Amino acid sequence: MVYRITKNTEVLDALRILAAALTCSCPIEISTSVERTDKVEWKELSLYLKHIEEDKPTFEKRVANGEFNKIRVSSKASDELLKAASVHATTIIDSPVLTNGRAELLCYLREVSISIDYHRHGNLGLREDELRKPVL
Repeated sequence: MVYRITKNTEVLDALRILAAALTCSCPIEISTSVERTDKVEWKELSLYLKHIEEDKPTFEKRVANGEFNKIRVSSKASDELLKAASVHATTIIDSPVLTNGRAELLCYLREVSISIDYHRHGNLGLREDELRKPVL
């Protein structure tokens, strides 16, 4: 996953996103825009997170090459970014950053579906006499 920080990104939103990703142990890369005006040195986080500073066309080229599965941006994604992401069906999360951590954390978790063919109380019903692989 990559988080794109642009000149319009609020610092508090960026910190919330990074905290949520670290809480979920989500491998995340920070991509900062070269035209940023904030005074935050995001490269200081490189001890914990991968960081790269790049311009918009370079970032969109990396997206079009399929380097990421998910992209998180704090504001509405541009048409160029949407087009680049569509090449490899990359997910873009461009919804506003939520202050409710439980809801924001859902962006950084991978959905897993588990199917069990047994009744919730262990009653197999008609399948009770089936042969099964022994449990080791």
